[in-house]
Amino acid sequence: GLVDLLLQQNRPEVAVGELKDTLEIAQESDRQIDTTGVKLLLAQVYGRTEKFEGAIALYEEVADENPGDFRPVLGQALVQQRQGNEEVAKPLYEKAFNLAPPQYKDQIKQMTPLLTDENTAPPQETTPSQSEETQK
Repeated sequence: GLVDLLLQQNRPEVAVGELKDTLEIAQESDRQIDTTGVKLLLAQVYGRTEKFEGAIALYEEVADENPGDFRPVLGQALVQQRQGNEEVAKPLYEKAFNLAPPQYKDQIKQMTPLLTDENTAPPQETTPSQSEETQK
């Protein structure tokens, strides 16, 4: 909430400082702080303020730390698309879609025209009878 308020007030550097301070506190104390969430929020602020390299680097770091989490992959896709790198964004959207729990899949598809029914359809299993029919 505080970060959104600071961004609305056009104070992105203060928002970045608050998030970095929170990450430092998390490293130095025993307090339970969701560092993944804070890093994702910081990357989002970087993206919104067009610090694209910082955003992508942070999203990649979070993705490496949490390989099954769709959020950093989706963040990378959004930043790449915003920069006009649709060829880079498309496979990232597909990966994020495949990693996402079912309740988020529709939202991801609605975020971009780069996802279609063809590249988000689950792979179809072929039964022996289907394989035989395609060979004929």
